[in-house]
Amino acid sequence: MMKRNKREFLQSILIVLLSLMIFVLIIAGYMKIDEYKRSFYKLNTKFDTSDIITVSNKLPLSSEVGRNYTGSGMEKDIEGYAVFSINNPNEKKVNYEIYITKKENQANSIKSNYISLYLTDWDNKPYDGFDKNETVAYSDLYTLTDKPGSRLLYKGSLVSGGTKNFILRSWISDNYVISDEEAMFSYDIDVRIK
Repeated sequence: MMKRNKREFLQSILIVLLSLMIFVLIIAGYMKIDEYKRSFYKLNTKFDTSDIITVSNKLPLSSEVGRNYTGSGMEKDIEGYAVFSINNPNEKKVNYEIYITKKENQANSIKSNYISLYLTDWDNKPYDGFDKNETVAYSDLYTLTDKPGSRLLYKGSLVSGGTKNFILRSWISDNYVISDEEAMFSYDIDVRIK
């Protein structure tokens, strides 16, 4: 009688363990399928002009002027101004990152701590991390470990069919000491699903 109870107990434990293993395999399989589907997801990113921004050391600007720049009325390369939008054509909500990457092939490059950035929507409302009265230096942005030389500008999510609009302003901060030697700072703006 004792052996029978012990055998039934062991069979019950085996059935529970097998059920758990099957459950875990089903969940893992579902996650792998979802990950595979996500690899085919894409975001539509549209820039009004270009995804490459260049600023020069011709004229450092105050944060107030830089944050309120409208994209016209200044000499080329004094301030970088990028207007773009991101659209999610996928059937599911996706998380994304906007990151910027400094162009390394410049002879006279301005140090990244002098590059001021300000990210808003098209109504000039600042996005998270960009306070209405403060700017962010390029050098203060989080460095992406999987993309050497790239900095995380913003991360968010978009529902299926959703669109977000952005204006990125960049300029040489007014604590930069002007010199006779011309210097530049260029970077790319990229978006990826995360």
